[in-house]
Amino acid sequence: MGKAMARHGQTMHAHLSGVSALAAGFAAKFGCPAWGGWIGEGHDWRKYDPRWQQYLLTSVGRENHAYESAAEYWYRYGNLGLVAAYAIAGHHTHLPNYTAGLDHWKGKQVIPDGCIEWMPSVDFAVGKKALLNEFSAFLPDPESYHLWIRMLFSALVDADRLNAEAAVEPAKTAFRRQYESFEQLEEKFDAYLTGLQQEAVVTSVNASRRAILAEVLQNAERQPGFFSLNVPTGGGKTLASMAFALRHRRKFGLDRVIMAIPYCSIIEQTAAIYRKIFGAVNVLEHHADFIPFDDDKKTELSAQRELAVENWDMPIVVTTNVQLLESLLGANASQVRKVHNIARSVVILDEVQMLPPDHLRPILSVLRMLVKHFGCSVVLCSATLPSLEAEWIGPSECCCPGVSSVYPLISDPEKWASELCRVRLERTGRLSRDALAARLDNERQALCIVNTKAGCRELFHALHSENKYHLSAAMCPVDRSCCLARIRADLAGDRPVVVVATQVVEAGVDFDFPVVCREWAGLDSLAQAAGRCNREGKLEYGRVILFESENRLPTGTISHGVEVAKQLPADFTLTPQYFREYFEKFYHCCCKFKDLRDFDKAKFNKRLVEESKSLYFSFHDFALDFHLIDDAWQVPVVTAYREGAGLIQELREKGPSRERFRAMQPYTVNVPKKRLEWELEVGRVAELFGVYVQNTPNWYREGVGVELGNDELLMA
Repeated sequence: MGKAMARHGQTMHAHLSGVSALAAGFAAKFGCPAWGGWIGEGHDWRKYDPRWQQYLLTSVGRENHAYESAAEYWYRYGNLGLVAAYAIAGHHTHLPNYTAGLDHWKGKQVIPDGCIEWMPSVDFAVGKKALLNEFSAFLPDPESYHLWIRMLFSALVDADRLNAEAAVEPAKTAFRRQYESFEQLEEKFDAYLTGLQQEAVVTSVNASRRAILAEVLQNAERQPGFFSLNVPTGGGKTLASMAFALRHRRKFGLDRVIMAIPYCSIIEQTAAIYRKIFGAVNVLEHHADFIPFDDDKKTELSAQRELAVENWDMPIVVTTNVQLLESLLGANASQVRKVHNIARSVVILDEVQMLPPDHLRPILSVLRMLVKHFGCSVVLCSATLPSLEAEWIGPSECCCPGVSSVYPLISDPEKWASELCRVRLERTGRLSRDALAARLDNERQALCIVNTKAGCRELFHALHSENKYHLSAAMCPVDRSCCLARIRADLAGDRPVVVVATQVVEAGVDFDFPVVCREWAGLDSLAQAAGRCNREGKLEYGRVILFESENRLPTGTISHGVEVAKQLPADFTLTPQYFREYFEKFYHCCCKFKDLRDFDKAKFNKRLVEESKSLYFSFHDFALDFHLIDDAWQVPVVTAYREGAGLIQELREKGPSRERFRAMQPYTVNVPKKRLEWELEVGRVAELFGVYVQNTPNWYREGVGVELGNDELLMA
């Protein structure tokens, strides 16, 4: 028999040795080069089987190799082999469960004896000592085992894909890692800050921002761990957090900066700021609505971004909580591929109060493990910092572990909350839709934020203001972005403007209105709304008016938040003291509800921790149930808004493609499944190649979106 081949043009020896070397380097970042190299060394052993080599030549039949190679490791090396087997079995699909997954292969030698001589000889007696020595760092902490295996899995998957790419598509490989050094990035950042401060108008707000930045930088050389940045809205958090991250990274030789944000609208704004500072080649923006293409033509820059999305090999990553946390706790190979590049990073969690309480246990656990075992520093950022620094969160009967030893980057948040307070709260009673519309019509510039899409739409139609805008998730992202740009232009030009919106405008949208009306919500939402009022301190105080509407509240965390906020003293203020009290009560309130009990909806403890000492994990089952956004009840529909119409027509004429599907994402809106059935029946929506698309001209209205009526679920 000639040389065994991994694929046409690449020998097995070249592939296995190449993957082994890459995986060892990736795993070295978390102290496990021997594990990375060992798993890579035999991840495709089954391909030495003559039957697989024949399949490669003829493409007749179907020959699998991942589970068979995994089984060989388990058969030869016992429990050490079982760890490798999880990674190897899933390297083309997903991390498997033990039960009804890997257990089927226990004790089986599936690679025939006849081809063992063709397989590389592994000196396991020598390697075993190194493997056990590396594992000893994790041994006392079974809660870390699942993430350790994910890291090894990630190292293998990325190494396998990169090695294959270099062999088959070397031109692609040449596009990778085309970014500047962190030294150059710091120079750019310092120059930007200097220019910004020289041009800034002398105001008390800008003086506070400079003082906050200086204090944050003083703390950047503290040892890696958990940090908090509790800065009031408008206090310069976006730049202060990056300033900390860059200096902290330099001091401790970390690899990258990752900023995770809950909303795509904030990401677009934040990424645009960072691209302006650092250059687009150094900043990866990764979320569902981002298109790395220009006018359907791939540029060199867009090709680099598309490749960087696969494994986050960029110095600065701006992404969603969904991308970050569902990768760290996911199972799919393409999703988890990036995880090893999260090790040794500064991870900034912006608007950390938005972490969903029903998944708080696994989220806080994985953050603790990143800090403890994988060389990360985690910065918890918010103007309304929740009570996560505690031994336990929630009441004793249903609690989850918090995070400890969180170092505050500013020493006196109460002081800054007082100095940066630019609004006065006014409380009013229940207002009808028409009464609220009349109040808004009497304001020259005003923003009103309500809790539901239906309420937002009805109030918008009730307004008589000549220059009015509507913003909600009933609109596609591109439409919302266009509206945001027009609103900013009106504010900059000091023109009359009234905006009615849902919470999509609350976090990270840099509006500055003299008057903001906010329907009662959780205290964090009230504070975010206040952050859109008198943001730059042009007035002595702006007005924030709290009201109750006639609309029913959405069930879930919004109604819980309203219930808790109304328990606070009548004269509460938007300060850290009351945020702490609010979140402590909020987490206690969550435990009254079945889905929120134990903060562990996806059964993290049961599936990934309880039997970890036996190396029994339910990776796939957990990942199927772990979703930060519960959107199982709704389906995306591509609208015919602007370029969306052309993309729908292209889909009809040319069929599906990855690029076309990705280009459609910013033109989609989510529709409840039950409502979709009716829309399909009457022909307003059609299905093309498994994608739902607008099928009649008036189904989507610019500036308003899809009007589905009151049967829709109502958040955002």
